[in-house]
Amino acid sequence: MYFRERALNPVHVEDERTEHEVEGLGRSWSFRSGAIVMAFNSRHDMVAGITAYLSLLEHVFVLALPFRGFDPDNDSLTTIVGARWGVKYSRIFDSHDKVATRIRERLTAVVETWRNPYAHGGFEKQGQGATIHLHTSVGAVPVGMTSAFAGRGFSFLPMADSTVEDVFALFDEMDAWLEREMPHAMRWVKSGLDVRFDEAFRDQLAAARADDEEFERFLDYYSELTDRYANMDF
Repeated sequence: MYFRERALNPVHVEDERTEHEVEGLGRSWSFRSGAIVMAFNSRHDMVAGITAYLSLLEHVFVLALPFRGFDPDNDSLTTIVGARWGVKYSRIFDSHDKVATRIRERLTAVVETWRNPYAHGGFEKQGQGATIHLHTSVGAVPVGMTSAFAGRGFSFLPMADSTVEDVFALFDEMDAWLEREMPHAMRWVKSGLDVRFDEAFRDQLAAARADDEEFERFLDYYSELTDRYANMDF
């Protein structure tokens, strides 16, 4: 939420005009666009927000495992925990689910467009274009290249099909979809309670999920139990 607020409402930066006096050569002027600086700041905060959101999703997917048929005979918990977010996503959602597939495609596009190039020093993955470094007076600037047949464009800012607003709108859409797709799991995750992966807990969870009211009682029971343990009220 912190990075989202900063990305959508960047701190205002004024234009900056500076006059320089060079002995024997006369005067010169430099100009810094406040709007461009604000746009860069907005995109940097957006990338940080994307990274934070993906980290959150990975935790949600692991915590949701007992609600999505986790079986230690077929699932390796340590392998799933250490896997990339896409692998976790595939374990939680059916690959034949068209809605889940489409949302994953849109999320992948955001990750590949924004997070991964920043995380990898400005380099894009093979097959997604090319990256060169343009050497300027302020250092090497990573520049993404596309096919000349795709059109010509020049910009001081990173160009992409998705805007800052589009990215966070997708996150909102995904949050709402997760609430609909696995309501009990999301209810548990938002409660802040830990999950267990043993057979006894999974059996209790399966029985409680047969009815919404029973699940709420089950959730309340574990909340009270957790409070008792925290207060050493045995």
